[in-house]
Amino acid sequence: MANILAAAIIKPSLRRPNVRSAMLALFAVAGLVLALVKRPDWLNYVGEDGYWFLQSWKALPSLCLGIALALWLVDRPLDKLGTPLIGAAGLALTAVTLGEQWVNGYSRSLRTLSGFGWLLIALAPWRARILPVLARLGRHSYGIYLVHVLFVEGAQAIIHRAGQPVSPSMDILTVTVAMAGAIGTTWLLAQSRYTRWLAV
Repeated sequence: MANILAAAIIKPSLRRPNVRSAMLALFAVAGLVLALVKRPDWLNYVGEDGYWFLQSWKALPSLCLGIALALWLVDRPLDKLGTPLIGAAGLALTAVTLGEQWVNGYSRSLRTLSGFGWLLIALAPWRARILPVLARLGRHSYGIYLVHVLFVEGAQAIIHRAGQPVSPSMDILTVTVAMAGAIGTTWLLAQSRYTRWLAV
């Protein structure tokens, strides 16, 4: 729902700089406010749908700030945003925050910083030879995003049924299976004219 909403908001503004600037400011402010204010009591619903309400509220700041970032990047080619030091800083930040959590357990603030580190990595002007290969997956990225949940949940269900405890090795296995399954499924869907729209 969030991705569909973001596409509906961003596309009409691509050729209208004034509208884009106003929307950028609106979503940037909304994201910062939502990240700082306390969750309303009426969203503290405990019941069958409680998890959906809580997670939706948590996702709103990222949704608004993500839309603002996308609007800001429209006129700014990534290769002109900075130097590879941006990517190096992102790698260092992610490594430190993940390492700290590995040793001392989960931390909401450190998890958020590790995500910010990944964002810096993505914004860096990389020149690696593997990038053209990865870029070919870009046109299928939305399909991969939609499909990967099936493999994540499936792998976790099998692991739990097998009695395996939660561990970093099981997480790595789950991510590997999910990536391979999502890429393969999306590629197969893209081969048929009847299902291509699901993968692109």
